[in-house]
Order: sequence, then structure tokens, then C-alpha cells
Amino acid sequence: MAKYGTYGQTARTIGRQFAALRARFPERTQRDILREIAQLRHAAVPYTNTQRTRIGQAAWREDTSLEGFVMTVVLAESNLYEHDVPRAAMFREVVREELARLGLR
Repeated sequence: MAKYGTYGQTARTIGRQFAALRARFPERTQRDILREIAQLRHAAVPYTNTQRTRIGQAAWREDTSLEGFVMTVVLAESNLYEHDVPRAAMFREVVREELARLGLR
């Protein structure tokens, strides 16, 4: 059920953006691509300062995986933290499934 809602849609959108940017700019690192996606989302979504900070920090960390970045975006946009969400494992599974469908796992 969740995969048809916001969590799944966010994972698909970011996954498609990631794949498109990786294909268009193969010389860019994953971190560069995640920063670009964060900037695109900042321009399109009216984030609060806290949301902007959380997403920006995830994009700038060297060790952030695509899955981790998507989870940060999903939780920040929902004004939640992973330790606050009893079903965070379910949301992470939805994110994994959607990224796998796009061939990004």
C-alpha cells in the first residue's frame, strides 16, 4: 500500500532523477548527483529551514547512499525522524523496492 503513496513516489522520483543525471554526467560522483537532486528539490518544494538542513546534510555527507538520501528526504518531508517512526523499516523496504525496480540497488 505504501509504495503507491508518497514514500514510493518520492523514491521513484529521486531514483529517476539520479539515473538521468548519472547517464548525462557519468564523470560526476554519487555525492555530486545527490547534491544536485537536493538543489532541485529545494527549488521545487517549500521546505522549512529544518527540512532544508536535514536534506542538505545528507547530500553533502561523503558516505550517504542513494537509499539513505531517499529515506532522509522522505522523513524530512514528513517532519519525522527515523527513530520516531515505528514503521521506519517498512518505509525503508518500500524505498529499497522502488530503487530496485529502477535498477538502482
